[in-house]
Amino acid sequence: MKYLKLQKHLLLIAYFVFSTVYLTAQPEKGSKQNRNFNNQKADSICYKVSGAGTSDVNGIYKPAGKERGFTVYSNGKYKLYYKGCHSKWMIEGNNGHNMYRNFIDSPIAPANKWEKACGQEALPPAPTLEVIKSDEVQAKSTK
Repeated sequence: MKYLKLQKHLLLIAYFVFSTVYLTAQPEKGSKQNRNFNNQKADSICYKVSGAGTSDVNGIYKPAGKERGFTVYSNGKYKLYYKGCHSKWMIEGNNGHNMYRNFIDSPIAPANKWEKACGQEALPPAPTLEVIKSDEVQAKSTK
């Protein structure tokens, strides 16, 4: 009898953990974030980072490879990528120092709610991000 009670409790815990992780990792259907990702593949977008207290972080981030199935973006000195642990999205220096982080779990980098991370070079305020189509960036760079 004790074995059945234990088994029932373990199943309830497993269900709770699974549903919590799954539901918090999924963008809402019809949400702006979800529509943007469905309309633009991650490799065909760039990000404009602006407003960061560490001015070198600001600029255009272009696709520069993949990590853990997510596109990594770079401006040459810093990379923007999906980390997937406590901080979901990160802007990190080539030296490995964490500059800015975001806790929103989404398929594309969030525009707002960034905060200063633990890197010594990171200065407030935290940046904001804007999605830009890759072809717009290429058109501007060829002019």
